[in-house]
Amino acid sequence: MLSGKKSLMSMVLALLLLCGAALAEESTSGATALTNADYQQIVSTYSIDASIPGYADYLQRYEDAAHPDVTVTVDADTFVRYEDAGIAAQPRVFEDYEGMAGKSVLTGEESLTEWVVDVPESGLYDLTLLYYPYAGKNSAIQRAFFVDGKLPYSELAMVDFNRVWVNGAYEEYTDENGIVVRKWDKDNQGNDLKPSPIEQPEWCTHGLYDTNGYISGEMSIYLEAGQHTLTLLSMREPMLLREKGSGSKKCINAYFQQMGVEESRLTITARLNDQESIKNLVAGGLGVSIISEKAAEDARDAGRLLTFVLPGDGAQRRLYAACRRGAPVNRQTRQFLDFVIGFYQ
Repeated sequence: MLSGKKSLMSMVLALLLLCGAALAEESTSGATALTNADYQQIVSTYSIDASIPGYADYLQRYEDAAHPDVTVTVDADTFVRYEDAGIAAQPRVFEDYEGMAGKSVLTGEESLTEWVVDVPESGLYDLTLLYYPYAGKNSAIQRAFFVDGKLPYSELAMVDFNRVWVNGAYEEYTDENGIVVRKWDKDNQGNDLKPSPIEQPEWCTHGLYDTNGYISGEMSIYLEAGQHTLTLLSMREPMLLREKGSGSKKCINAYFQQMGVEESRLTITARLNDQESIKNLVAGGLGVSIISEKAAEDARDAGRLLTFVLPGDGAQRRLYAACRRGAPVNRQTRQFLDFVIGFYQ
């Protein structure tokens, strides 16, 4: 999904934008004419290519550019080109994979995938990718992003997408005071042993961040109005892609803007798409998070989390029940609507 800064919803599969340079030659399908080897060459030589700026210089070019209040979504299964190890192929497409409704596309470790996107308004956009860390070699997933056959800035030559890890299995019990206690394994000296980490894959939402950590905030890309080709080049590990928008994230970003909080001032330790995982990580001491009050009720009532109401009016959002105009509403539908309305009041 492509979005402007003012409407920073979670994005979808591959978003990139260009800095307005000349477009690479394209086929009638919208796919670029560059080969997998051509893209690999760009990635391997960007550091000595003076035409590819760093992000700071790139952003300075567009310091007066607008941040369109629009969101453009790209579905993973609308790709116009897919190659594996430089050979045209058909990727594996999953239906409703791991609880994510719709079609998801598996991009292999040596793949190249392209999509065409129509952008309605020129400006700086953010790219968010909804992905599932598919089984691989247990290392970080790495991708390079191109727009219209060009690398917008050097940091996009390698972007990391993390896997999700949890502590290994351990026994828990409730003591006489009602406190949940973890029983750790011990070594031969009686010392507690920390459980080994195990991967617990789940759907994740992630933007474009500097792999080297020199840029703390999310990186943007400038895109002229019109049609563009987005290229995702796999550098390491497979990745399953999907599209999804996030109303919660849009609400949070609007609230931060209202309160004068800049995301670059926050220490972001993780970006997750699953509320249960968020609650578990917060309960485990990872940090604090913002989720809906209803989603946090069970963990709060169980004593696992403390919840606080955010000040101001911007931390609220409206939910609507939509019905077809003129269509009769039967008794079962009315009961469902009454339940939903009562649940959120």
